[in-house]
Amino acid sequence: MTIEANQYVKVVATVRGKAGATTTLTPSYTTDYRLLAKMAGVKFASTEAGLAGASVRTLRKIEFTISKSLEDEPALGSNEPNDYINGAFMIEGMIESTFDNTTDFQDDALAGTKRAMQITIEDDTNDISGNATSAYPTLDFIFSKIVYTEWARTTGNNDVVKQTA
Repeated sequence: MTIEANQYVKVVATVRGKAGATTTLTPSYTTDYRLLAKMAGVKFASTEAGLAGASVRTLRKIEFTISKSLEDEPALGSNEPNDYINGAFMIEGMIESTFDNTTDFQDDALAGTKRAMQITIEDDTNDISGNATSAYPTLDFIFSKIVYTEWARTTGNNDVVKQTA
C-alpha cells in the first residue's frame, strides 16, 4: 500500500487459490468509494493504548508491504495443491516527511525504539449509514510494534530537506 500526498491510495494485491467451480451468478455492484491520501492520518505512540490520544503526524508519504510466504502442499493424484501452508510473515515499510528536527524519527532509529503506529483512511464526505447515526467508509491499520531500521535525510541545495525512516 502506498499513501502519497495529492495521490490516490494505491493498493496492489496478489491472491492465490484453488480453481473455482463453474456457476452462473449475477454480480451486484455498490457505490465505489475512492480513497485519497488527503483522507489518511498516521499516529505514533509508545504503546498501542497511547494511539487513541496521539496526534496525527504530518507525512509526505508512507508505504508498507505485507508479505506472507505461502507454499503449495502437493497431493498424489491431483494437479492442484491439496492446501496452502503458511510460511514467514513480514511487514516492511517506509515513511517520508519534511525534516523538522531529529526527534521525529532519527532519535528512534538510532536508539532502536519500538513504537505503535496507526494508519486511518476515512472518507468523511460519504455517509453510508442510511440513518441519523453517521458512518463513513474507513480503513484502519494498527501496528502494535514498529522499529525504524534505517534513517536518512536529503541534503540537496535549494531543495526541501526530507527524511525517510
